[in-house]
Order: sequence, then C-alpha cells, then structure tokens
Amino acid sequence: MEMILFKFLLFVSYLYGCHYIGVSSTAPFMDCTAIGYIGMKYPKDIGNQPLGADRGKNYLLVDPDKTFPCCGVIEEWDAYIEQAGTIVFEIWRPSSGNKFQRVGSNNVTVAGKGEIPLTVQTGARHTVYPGDCIGWYTETHDMVAYKLGNGGEATTVKYFMQSQTPSESDMILDWTSAKTENKYTYAIRARYGVNGAPRFLNLDADIKVTPPIDIGYAIYTVNATDDDISDITITQLIYNCITKSSYFSFNNTNKKVTVIANLSSKVGYECLTFTVQDICQNTDTGQLCITIHNDPPSVNCNPQTASVVESTSGNINITTLNVNDTNGDTVTCSIFGTSPTGSQFRLQQNSGVYMIYTNANPNFRVAANDQYGIHITCTDGKTSTSVICGVKILPSPRPNITNLPNSVTLNTSNIKSYDFFNVNVSDPDSTNFIYSLTCVPTKCPFAITSSGVIQLTENLENHSIERYNVFITATDGYSQVTDTLTVTISGINYAPVLRNLPQASKLMVPENTAISTSTFQVMAFDINNDSLNFNLVLSPANVAYFSIDNSSGIISTSADLDFETMTSKTFTLTVSVTDGKLSASSTLVVQVLDVNERPSFEQSAYIIQTNESVAGSRLPDPRFNVRESDAGDYVKFSQDCGAYTGYLRMDANSGQLNFAVDYDLDGAGLPALINCTVNATDKSGLIATAYLSIIINEINDHRPIFTYPSYTFYAYIDSTAGLLLGNISATDADNGTNGMFYFSTNQNGLSKLYFDVSPTGQVILLSNLNEVLAGTKLQFTVLATDIGSPPLIGSTFITVIILEGSTTTAPMTTTKYKTFFRDEGNIAWFSLAMITGLAVMAITAFICARYICNWPSNFDPLNTCTTNFRKLEFCKDSRIYHNTEHKPKVSSRGKITKPRSPPRKRLPSAASVQMRSSPTPPRRSMMVTPHANSAQTRELTTGASSVQMWFSPTPPIRSILITPQAANAQMRVMITEPRLKPGDSNVNKYDL
Repeated sequence: MEMILFKFLLFVSYLYGCHYIGVSSTAPFMDCTAIGYIGMKYPKDIGNQPLGADRGKNYLLVDPDKTFPCCGVIEEWDAYIEQAGTIVFEIWRPSSGNKFQRVGSNNVTVAGKGEIPLTVQTGARHTVYPGDCIGWYTETHDMVAYKLGNGGEATTVKYFMQSQTPSESDMILDWTSAKTENKYTYAIRARYGVNGAPRFLNLDADIKVTPPIDIGYAIYTVNATDDDISDITITQLIYNCITKSSYFSFNNTNKKVTVIANLSSKVGYECLTFTVQDICQNTDTGQLCITIHNDPPSVNCNPQTASVVESTSGNINITTLNVNDTNGDTVTCSIFGTSPTGSQFRLQQNSGVYMIYTNANPNFRVAANDQYGIHITCTDGKTSTSVICGVKILPSPRPNITNLPNSVTLNTSNIKSYDFFNVNVSDPDSTNFIYSLTCVPTKCPFAITSSGVIQLTENLENHSIERYNVFITATDGYSQVTDTLTVTISGINYAPVLRNLPQASKLMVPENTAISTSTFQVMAFDINNDSLNFNLVLSPANVAYFSIDNSSGIISTSADLDFETMTSKTFTLTVSVTDGKLSASSTLVVQVLDVNERPSFEQSAYIIQTNESVAGSRLPDPRFNVRESDAGDYVKFSQDCGAYTGYLRMDANSGQLNFAVDYDLDGAGLPALINCTVNATDKSGLIATAYLSIIINEINDHRPIFTYPSYTFYAYIDSTAGLLLGNISATDADNGTNGMFYFSTNQNGLSKLYFDVSPTGQVILLSNLNEVLAGTKLQFTVLATDIGSPPLIGSTFITVIILEGSTTTAPMTTTKYKTFFRDEGNIAWFSLAMITGLAVMAITAFICARYICNWPSNFDPLNTCTTNFRKLEFCKDSRIYHNTEHKPKVSSRGKITKPRSPPRKRLPSAASVQMRSSPTPPRRSMMVTPHANSAQTRELTTGASSVQMWFSPTPPIRSILITPQAANAQMRVMITEPRLKPGDSNVNKYDL
C-alpha cells in the first residue's frame, strides 16, 4: 500500500513539480537503510547536442522518479563533463509553489572532458528528505553532457538561461520563470546513503551538588553533535529528558538542567535520561547522575570503653559523646539498644553535651555479662552516624568457704531434720550470704538453711544410694564460690532381685503330674547376702494346685492335676521374695496340659534345668521312661521345640539333649524357658508324646567393658571442686542383674582424693587444683563391678592434664582411644625394628651383589680336582681335558703336577652359562648353552655326580649340566663349544 501511495505521489510530482511531495523540514522521515541513486544510472559521454554558450545556468531535475525516496545523505556525485570549468552540485527542497530552497551543495573544478565522480567526505555530506531534487550550476558555460531522446532515461528539467542564484539570507529561489524541457537525458547522478546518528558530547556524566542551591539555578548543559552537517545547519537536533523528576527540569531550547525544588531534604542521587534525535529519526541516549551530598555528623565516645564495678548503685556518668556536624545542622542523639540487651544505661544532654549515665540499681553481674556495648545513633535530619560505646563490668571480691572440701558419713539410722554439717564462709566486704546446694546423683535427701547448716530432709532407713557429692554454693550477691562435701551413707540395705522371672512364655505342666513334683525353681539374688524368704499367691485360688518352698524357691504341685475336671487350666503365680525389710515380686504363668491317656511315656512332662552354654554341651538327662507293652518293640526319640528346635540336638536312641549352637541369653533374644514336644515312635509308627520344659539359667559370663580403654580430660589449674570433667561409659553384655554394675575409683597413686565418678559415669572434680602444677598429668583407674555372682570387674585408665589458664575459658575434654602408635613405647621398639630390618636387607643385597651375582674369573676356593670320567676330566686349575695323554698328574695327596702344555684351542663363547645352587648335594650345578644348531640329547656319566647335555630345536640349542660330588663344591664355568655332531666322543678341550 505504501509503495502504491509513493508511486502516486511521484506521478503527481511529475505533473506539477517536485514540490508537491515536499514535507515539513522539522518532521521526522523514514530513514534510508541502503545505498541508492538519483539521476542517470551510469553517466557517460552521451553528448550529441551542442552545449549552450550562455553563462551561468541553473538546472533542476523535477521528474518524480528523480527525487529522493527516504531520509539520508549525499555520499557521492557523478557526472560526465564536456569541457573544463567549475560545477556546483545542488540539493533543492520544495518550499511553496514553484519555490525551492537550496539545502546543500558541493562543487568541483575539472580540467577537461571526462567523468568526474566526487566523493563527499564525512562532515561535508548534506541530508536529503523524501521529495528533495538534485540540480547543478555552472557559472561560465554548460558543462554536463546531454543528448536528445531519453533512451529510457529522459529527464524533465527546469533551467534558467541566465544565472539565477538563491539569496544568501533564505537560500530560496522561485523557479516560475525557468524553462521546462523533458526531451533530454543528462549524464549526472547522486548516490545517497544512510544518515548518521547524532551523539552526546558530555553524556554519560556524574556530577555532585551540595545544598543549599537556589531554585532555577542551572547545574548542567547538555550538548550533542551530528556528523551530517545539514542535521545541524538546516534543521535542529531534538533534545528530550525522559525522566520525571521532582527536583530537576530540562529546557529543550537552551539544553540546561535546572533546580526546581529545595534540595535541603534530599539526600542521595538521582539519574536523568536524555535522548537526542536528528531529522531522520536517528537517536542517541545519555544519562546524567546527580549526587546530592550531605556530610553526616561525626560522633565518638570519651572514653571509648568505660569501667564500672558490678556493685555500682547507679546514676553515674561513665561516658561523654563528642558530636560535630560540618554542615552546621542540629544533631540529635539517642540510644537504640545495648548488647547484650538491657536497660542499665540512659543518654542525657547537659548544656548541649550528650552524656551516658548508669540507671538506678543497674544490677550488674559479671557472671552473666562482663561487658556491654551501648548502640548510639546521631542524626542531622538527613544522614545519621552510629557508634558503640563500651562498658567493662569489674567483679567484686569473691567469698571463700573455709571448711570445704570435706566429707562426712551418715547412717541409715539418721532421721529427718538431722543437722550434720555447718558451712563456714568469709568475705572481706560482706557478711550476708545466700546458700544453695546441688547433688550428684540428683534428688539427694539434703537441704541447706539460710545460715549454712546442712540437714536431712527425710529418714535414711530405706535409702538405697550410698554416696553423694554435694556441691555447696555461697554468694554475696555479686560473686559466688562453690566447693564439695562428700556424704557417705552406711548400712544401706538393697532389695533382693528375682533373676529368672518373669518368663517370656508359660510354664507347661501336664495333667496327672504327681503331687510334690518340682515344676520350677525361682532364682533370687541379694547383694547384702541376707537370708531370703519366698512366698506364692495363686490365681484363681479355688484349689491350691501349686506351692513354693520358702527357702529354696522350688515351685511344686500340691494337688492332683486332672485336666478334665479342673475348672481353670491356666494359673498366674505371683512370687515374692523378701530379705525381711525389702522385697521384690513377679509372676509366672502356668498352663496345665491335657495328656493323651494312651500311655507311652511313664510321665507326660519332664523338666530339666541347665545353664546357658556353648554348642555341643550336654543337657541334664530328662530320663525319658517309655512304656512299651509290645515285646521286642523299640522307640526312636525326636523333639519339636517350635522356633527353637534348631537350637537343640536329640539322640534318637537315648533321648539325650545337647546344645546344637552356642546358647547365650545375653542380648541374643533367646528365651530362658524352651517348651518342647518329645515324640517316641515305635517301629510300627505309633507315637507317644511327652512335654519337656527346659529351664536355662543365665550365668554371669561377661565383665563390664568400657567404651574406651583410656580417657583423657583437661582442667585448668584454677578449676574448683564440682567441675564436670567429662563422661565415661561402660556396657555389660549380661542381662538382668548380671548386667548391672557400679563405678569406683583407684586413686592410690595420687596425693589426695581429687576425683569421683557418679553412677551415670560423670567424672567430677572433688578437690581444687590450685596446689597442682600446670602440665601435671593426674592418672587413676576407674573400675566397673557388676553385681553378678561371682562379680566381674572391668577397668579403664583416666588421665587428667592440668592446663595453665582460667576457668573463664571452657576446659577441653577429650576421649582418646590409645591405639598402637599412640603408645610411645611401641613407637620406640617399632622404629628400632624397622632400622634393623633395613640394615639386614642392605647387607644381604651387598653380599649377593659382591659374592654371588658377580663371581671373579679366578675363583676356585676348593683347589681340588674331581675324579676322572670318560673322556672328560674336571681339575682344580679350571680346565676340562678330552685327550687324556695331556691331562695333569695327581698324587695320592691331591698334589697336581701340570704336564707340558698341549696344543690348545680356546673356543668361542657359549650362548649362555648359568649356575644353580641347592641346599643339599648336589650343591651347585652349571648350565651352559652353546651356539650349536643341532637338536639331540646326550648324557655322559663321569666321576662327578652327573653330567648332562640338553639339546633343543630352538635356542638355547645345547646345555651342559655338571654336578660335582663334593657337598661344598663351588666352581665357575667359562665354557665354549664348537658345533657338535651327534655321537662325538672326543672333542677339543673345554676351558673351565
């Protein structure tokens, strides 16, 4: 649609002149995006018409298709000139009617005929709008070639016959009187291109202003430029500020930024964004950031950190604030908090000076907080400054307990309100003290009065804890002291313990069990070794079917058990045991079983009792008596113990039971009572059934084990009694009372009783360490003793290292497991062993390299000869002869007389020679590999133990093994051999 409209405008322009498509010089246009041409496409020598002789002609091309279609710049002029002279290329813009404004020109002087392309440099290029026309002016005579006829490029042209130039004031020329022709084609064109964008000269920029500043005051002038000169000279660049501001405005005309509001209350910065645009809608963006600066007030504390004794009553000036504001603003200061949080301070202004005071009754406590930070903010209404003034709280003198640490012993006969200790305290500046106490274990039967007297809060008759560590604290209101009183209670009676009740399953008792038959024995333990008395209560109690022996705890049947007539088949037996003072009770559920009346076993149920044991252990003989009426019949026994069948193995012939696996009641989830069905099957397949209850007693077979074999704790030299050094722990794999244990210490190697261990494993300091030197290691043993029978004991070793320092720093507590390399002794002997081993290895390697792996050429330690052998003889002069007439003579004493030197031939080296050794004769053997290529096996028997030759089809081809008879024989062989043929019996000598 746009293209159709544009062509329509070109047609109208053709009819009425190019000014009909003229537009406002200030309105933006569509920008050119590519290179284009106006005029003749290829200017050339087309002159077939004589040039006019008139001086000074103006030409204007007014064809619609010879006007510019977009907003751009002239980059080049091109024309074909017929004769020398000066030509001015012009750009004309329609104004009104037949008037045109010359908006730009470029001139060039040529020396003669020819094409003259004129490239317009940046800065001299003129902007063109849609509808602008091109023209030219020659002052002396016509210069541009033209021809009659259009050839497709004929142009409508207006021209003046005489010089007509626009006025210098408005550059506008009226072309009404100009002559118009459209039958000629002119060799001229203009190349247009993209219009360049404007650019800011002084943006982006940051400026800083300091109030006060008058309203209307210009603080900055924005400036921009454009390389296309017409965008500045003919039109104006369009400036705009796109940021809305309450404090600044921008004048598009004078391009100044001015203040429009009071900046006294404005602090910070504000950024304004500007745009500049040329006529072709090309833009640039810049930013001006304005910082409104205000100096904050300066504040400091004098002194920076003040000191106050914790007993201060209050209302004391401790710090003065030095406040200053360079802008002369009024400064207001306030406290906005303290660290830690509190209300002990206030800020007060006296004669314009701010001072910090303590409030009344500040209640300072060094133990809680020994220093404070007072957070103060001062503001001038625009900016603020924050400071922290420090306050150090000094402690008041500490009281001293003069008769602790100490220890006392009480008896279970002592009664409530009995006063047994008076705490004595001294303090140089106080006589009023507040007392308190804590105990380990907690909930102790002691209390302390306001006067420092410790008394009982209950009777001790039935007390069960034999020792307490009582930590007594005395305070004068500002500081406190704590020390230890150890209280031992003697004569404690412990309640007895039932060891095998309750049972995990019912006790099965078959009917028809004879009266007074033992069915179960209750096991009990008393740590005081008191005599125990058992009692039994039966439920339901309609018939006394069961009774218990008061002294042994054996439960027996006491009435006939007839399953068919009994109203209840299940009974709950509540068993109690007492030592005369304290007692314990539990229950045992008994189930009366219905027995097949068809007899097979002599009795329907059996009970055996044994201790837990290892696999293969034999259980007590149940003595199964099976009635078998058939003569010559026999039975085979088998058992079914439910889920525990695999734990037992029964002999099929005798019914004897053994444990099939290790049976340990400790932690394995195994029951102490196993109910089994025992079958006796005769050879006809009839089955008799009996029930077997196996009672398995737990034994004390595990000693307490500490988590670590040793522990290390740390304490500072000024640590006081009651300090918890750390925790230890132990476990006992036994169940029930066998797994119960208590802690004790062995401090025989220490000068006094420094430590104690609570029942829960807390290691506690009993005495102050002020008499112990820093770096000292206090070492002692902790024992864990179970209450099984017999009792078993485990131990661990504790080291407490005394550190230089203060208890205000938390002591280190470290539990160390003493591994192999943490033991200094182990490190010493292990290092020595490693050095010795390395030395032995070095010596061995040296001997091997010196004496074994590299034999000297003249090595012959034995200096002996072997006996003769067929055609071969081995002598101590290290030669083998094959011609016996040249052999040396050997006397009976072994002396060798060398013969005359026979003709000898030293042969080439063998392929390889090897020596072998063995611990028993033959001790040494030599392997010689010659260079022979044949393959054959041959063995020579000689006076030596053996001489062998090996042949193989591939190298090594031939080997000779000589084994001497002497057990300690040593020899070195250098042997060569010519190429042998099978069957050779006599060869040249071998050099050995």
